[in-house]
Amino acid sequence: MTGKDPKDMTAGELLRWAANGEDDEHGNHIAVHKLVSALSGMAYEETGFDRDRRNILALADKIDAEIEAARSNHLAELVESCIEMHGYTSRHEGERFDRWIERCFIPRPRYDDGEPVQFGDEVKTHNSWQTSRVTSFRFTEDGSYVYYRWVGKNDGASVCGEHVKRPSPEVLLADGLPAKVGETVYRVDTGKGFEIARIAPMCPGDDMSETLVLWGDDNEWRAAIDHTHTPPVLAADGLPLREGETVWLTDEGARHAGDSDTMAEAGPYALCGIGANDRLTVKALPSRFYPNRVDLMEEGAWCPASWLTHTPPDTQERIDIDVRKSVDEYWCCVGVLCGDCPVKIDGKTPAQRYNAPGCETAKTIDLLRRQRELDARKGCE
Repeated sequence: MTGKDPKDMTAGELLRWAANGEDDEHGNHIAVHKLVSALSGMAYEETGFDRDRRNILALADKIDAEIEAARSNHLAELVESCIEMHGYTSRHEGERFDRWIERCFIPRPRYDDGEPVQFGDEVKTHNSWQTSRVTSFRFTEDGSYVYYRWVGKNDGASVCGEHVKRPSPEVLLADGLPAKVGETVYRVDTGKGFEIARIAPMCPGDDMSETLVLWGDDNEWRAAIDHTHTPPVLAADGLPLREGETVWLTDEGARHAGDSDTMAEAGPYALCGIGANDRLTVKALPSRFYPNRVDLMEEGAWCPASWLTHTPPDTQERIDIDVRKSVDEYWCCVGVLCGDCPVKIDGKTPAQRYNAPGCETAKTIDLLRRQRELDARKGCE
């Protein structure tokens, strides 16, 4: 007990301290004197008979309170061990025992994980995507089912069932906004859109909070983080533009390099100081104030998104290198079977695009096209 203040001791500790024969802070060493002094907080000689009586009663109250606290703690530990032993629904932190009984053992519908439905919970029936709020429930006459009433699309409807579903957790897209069934969303990398048919786990039985994905009418799943609600701004190559990335002018844009036409509202383009083959950086995408304008970091320039591409302009050096490549190296399909051709030009394979008997002929035609376009561009410079 050394070092512990008497007022912080339990009744048992206090009695043993009083009887240990050591002097207290007032010089008392007699057990009764030390005890009364500790209970009153003053030297023993300053306490009267009436104060002694009150101190002894206070000690008795302290003993009763400690016994009651020990009994309550023992009961709580016993209840927790029984709950764990028999697999009952766990008590919430700080939940009173009577509230736990009311929550878990008054007959009511349950979720699939066995947790009882509570008044005010939002639930879904297994046969519906509708979210409803539980307002009451009761047993049928034979006691085999529970009826619960909800507030939802059909106000006041009574629905029969033993189990309900929890509402699906919120699924956020790349823009931080929740996905909803029926809305159209777009891939961040390609800009391809699709309509959400349902939001469900990738595989039946998966943890809903971990594997929720978006499903389309084609029954294919998509990762939510790969999509956004906002239609992307597409460059001439069909790929989404992003702030900070490198782009080049298309042939159409190159024809306007170095000049501007800002007479129209917000200005259709301003490319003063920009060369036809310059490497450019996207500064800002179109906004509601400038819906047809992509701002560039270089020279404070801007132009329509359709004048920009992610593909650098061809050079004679690049064409000369590509002439020496094999067919599959040229079309970037090494190791891929022709039936699984990954190369698409305007949605067609190279052979289809150039109406050629095969991709080797298509390579030759494509190289000739690139050479003609490069020669024409040089002639305009």
